[in-house]
Amino acid sequence: MNTSPVTSEERPVDVEATGAGSIATSIGGLAAIILAIVGLVHIAPTYVLAIAALVIGAALVFQGGDLFAQYSGVLGRMSQRKPENAPVGGVGIGMLAGLVGIVLGILALGTVSPSVLLPIAVIVFGVALIGSSGDVTQLYSLKLEQSGADDNVQRMARESLALGSSTQTLIGLGGVVLGIVALVGLDWTVLSLVALLAFGIAVLVNSTGVTDRMMTFFHA
Repeated sequence: MNTSPVTSEERPVDVEATGAGSIATSIGGLAAIILAIVGLVHIAPTYVLAIAALVIGAALVFQGGDLFAQYSGVLGRMSQRKPENAPVGGVGIGMLAGLVGIVLGILALGTVSPSVLLPIAVIVFGVALIGSSGDVTQLYSLKLEQSGADDNVQRMARESLALGSSTQTLIGLGGVVLGIVALVGLDWTVLSLVALLAFGIAVLVNSTGVTDRMMTFFHA
């Protein structure tokens, strides 16, 4: 049995093939950005806002499924790790929030108190982004550890991942604040659209497909 140490030449940073979940997450983030901009220029803002909430909700569900699948794959190749090391809490929060957002978006499309339901959806999404902010960072930290990449490469990659995690947390916090202010009736449509625009950017940037490209850049 070969027990020689793994080097960066023998095993590059593990970049998973971009799957359907990752693609759907990226498309959802981009679609939410476009919808929010359309709403902000006063094209059927309430209707567009409800659809954007649906899209963000679906993107969070796809993102959670994609992250869970990738964690399972990475941990399965690291026999010294135990399955409970996967951050199922953060992944679960994101998926649950996505499902809640989908339901609220559907109800709002049916004209059931959109001025209440959509700001609540914004708050739910913001909490989910805060709760799941470290999931991508932890996943790619495991991938870097497994790859045996150069220490300097790992350090720079982890710093970039940490920056992305912190940014997502700030966007989540900002979204919660905007959702609360919108819930009390202060220009709720505009505030909710701004929050969903920011959420779309966060979802897109933190999708595993985009992060895979970044990891490839660091290992180049």
